[in-house]
Amino acid sequence: MAAMDISKLKLGPIGDRVMYENALVRVWDFVVEPGRNKGWHRHELPYVIIPMTDGDIELESALTGAIEHPKGKIGEPIWRDAGEVHDLRNVGTATYRNILVEIKPQ
Repeated sequence: MAAMDISKLKLGPIGDRVMYENALVRVWDFVVEPGRNKGWHRHELPYVIIPMTDGDIELESALTGAIEHPKGKIGEPIWRDAGEVHDLRNVGTATYRNILVEIKPQ
């Protein structure tokens, strides 16, 4: 797939709500119902994802056009670098939920 013109994308929030924030981290609650997508968003900071449910999801990168199908395990952290612009789609039959922790620069 081809990269997209990011300047034409309407970017939304990373998660549904900020659960906690201080000078070091911002913690998001992130829920996507079956058949729905999160919407395009940019990750300005490095972050850790902690899956709270199993999920059949796909991530589409606006930067490269690549589509990946990550498989995380409930409760096991996943590191992601800053800079990605993507959309997450829940292609499964159950609600997908994770906790996302952005790491702020010091």
